[in-house]
Amino acid sequence: MRDIKKLLSLLLALCMLFALSACRSADTADNNGSGSQNNQQADDSDDGGAGDTGEGSGNFKIAIVTGTLQDGEEEYAAAQRMQEQYPDIVVTACYPDNYATEPDTLIATYTALAADPDVKAIISVQAVAGTAAAYERVRETRDDIMFLAGAAVDAPDVIADLATYVLSITVPEAWLAKAQTAVEMGAEAIIYYSFPRHQSNVAVSGGRALMEEYCAEQGIEFVYVTTPDSQSEAGIYGVQQFVAEDVPRQIATYGPNTAFINTNCFQTEAAIQGVLDGGAIYAPCCCYSPLHKYPSAMGIDMSDHPGDVDYCMEQIQAVVDEYGMNGRVASASTSPYQAFVKGMTEYAIQVLSGETNGNADDEAFTACIMEAAGEVELINYEYDGTTYENYFGMIPGIEIY
Repeated sequence: MRDIKKLLSLLLALCMLFALSACRSADTADNNGSGSQNNQQADDSDDGGAGDTGEGSGNFKIAIVTGTLQDGEEEYAAAQRMQEQYPDIVVTACYPDNYATEPDTLIATYTALAADPDVKAIISVQAVAGTAAAYERVRETRDDIMFLAGAAVDAPDVIADLATYVLSITVPEAWLAKAQTAVEMGAEAIIYYSFPRHQSNVAVSGGRALMEEYCAEQGIEFVYVTTPDSQSEAGIYGVQQFVAEDVPRQIATYGPNTAFINTNCFQTEAAIQGVLDGGAIYAPCCCYSPLHKYPSAMGIDMSDHPGDVDYCMEQIQAVVDEYGMNGRVASASTSPYQAFVKGMTEYAIQVLSGETNGNADDEAFTACIMEAAGEVELINYEYDGTTYENYFGMIPGIEIY
């Protein structure tokens, strides 16, 4: 039976190797990393991190794994821009929308990429649940690949041990910042949408605990509302329908000075629409970024301004003005997932070109992220009494419109 499972896994990986082309740009197959001006000979410095990439030792590729256009539009588009900028270096792939119920497909996405010996680094944004297992599977055959994980969901002690660097915006302090912003905007009650799968993530549940404690200190009612899970049978539309119907109920119960905070991307659009219609308060969305669901919820056309944060924020302000909602809607002043993709790509290129002090060069890594992100705070993640030096939480600057 074990041999049959191994055979099936191998066949699945081979299928994924061909299927990945659907998520890559048309010219990826012709780009084998040769002749790039970024390739330089490295010095003899120690690799300093997980995976011996053999940095600067010849041709290399960097793979970026994101959600699909439906599930991860922001990071997907950022990865495509990186591929366009570095066509001889960057290849892209997508994990399945139903990654929670398709772990074998998720793993096969990574093993198919690792089957190319020129792939020396894999960037994951989002590093959804199960990414650590995919890293472990790749390690069985490739110990020379550097992993960089963004928006990580797996347990901190597991993912931090496998990846050279980890970035997240779901550290507890980032969740607390949302509640603080809501109170600053006048919230008298906070409705918190989540579900058990997300609460099993220690960063998310830890953030909820901080928010509950803060709200108790401020005399603010904190209400945890369980929505359907987007990875359950209810699916995306079940989540959206629940939130769309529930927001008016909560406003009727707690009044217009009710703020909404959610942990799932598919809760966001319906929550924003309900807040606008009901005159309530919306703290930064689950992924913070103004590009994340705000345009679709507010009817903002970004087709001529893809990935343009400043333009998007201007349009959000115009909608807020139209609704007379000034001071009651907030987002980040940057796009964290775009910053993850761009900053990690630039860092990987530096490592593989021999321009850093090994794989784990904290100064170079944080410089790349800060340059890509702008006004943000990076903190080391602390979990269960341990501080993870290679796991950074990002707290973006917040814009109140």
